[in-house]
Amino acid sequence: MQETAKAGEDVVFTINPTDTAYVFSIDIYGGEAYETMVGERLTYAFEMPSTDVTIYVEQLEIIDSVTLVTNIEDSCEISYCGVYSYPVRKAFVFDIIVKDGYTVDDVIAEISYQGSTYTCSLYSFNKFSYQDVFTYSFFLGNLGDLTITATLERLYDIIVESAENGSVSVLSKSTEGSTVSIILKPDDGYVVSSVSVVDSNGNTVTVEPTTIHL
Repeated sequence: MQETAKAGEDVVFTINPTDTAYVFSIDIYGGEAYETMVGERLTYAFEMPSTDVTIYVEQLEIIDSVTLVTNIEDSCEISYCGVYSYPVRKAFVFDIIVKDGYTVDDVIAEISYQGSTYTCSLYSFNKFSYQDVFTYSFFLGNLGDLTITATLERLYDIIVESAENGSVSVLSKSTEGSTVSIILKPDDGYVVSSVSVVDSNGNTVTVEPTTIHL
C-alpha cells in the first residue's frame, strides 16, 4: 500500500484476512473508506483529504462452533459450513441434508456472542428437495457460537392405484395437513366417475371438489 498521496487522489488498499476471520470494520481517520473491485480482488479505497490519515482494521473470528438442534432425532445433518464471498459482503453458508422420509419445514440460525443471542436473517436457495438438500445462508454480522434449529416434518407416500381410460397426476409424497392436488385427465370419450382416497389404516379421506382438475 502506498504511504503518501496528494489531496483528492483515490487511495486503494487490500486487506487479506485469515481463513478464520473476516473484515468487520474499517475506520479511516481523516477520510471514509468504501469497497471496490480491482480485477477479481475485493479492495478498499478512499479519497485522500488535506490531512494525514490513519487506517484501523478490526477482524473477528467467524464461527467458533456449530450446533444442530432438530425436533426429530437423527433426521438430518449439516453437510457443509463455510464462508462465501460476494462482491461486497461475506456470507456464511450451510447445507442441511435430510434423511429419506423427511423434509425441512423451518430453520432458525442464532449466534451467541458475549452473553447475547442474535437471530440471523436467513436466505434459502438451491432448494433441491428431490435430492434432500436444503441450502441456507446469512450475511456475517455478530460472530460466535452458531446454533441451527431445524424443524422437520415427516413425508408420507401417496400411492395411486392404476386408473383405466385416463391418467392421474399427483405428488409422490406430502406432509400431514398439506393440501394435495389431484390432476385427472380422462381419455377422449370418457369422464371422471368418482375419486376416493383412503389412508394406510383404511380410513376415508375427504376429497374436496376444488382439488380435482378435469
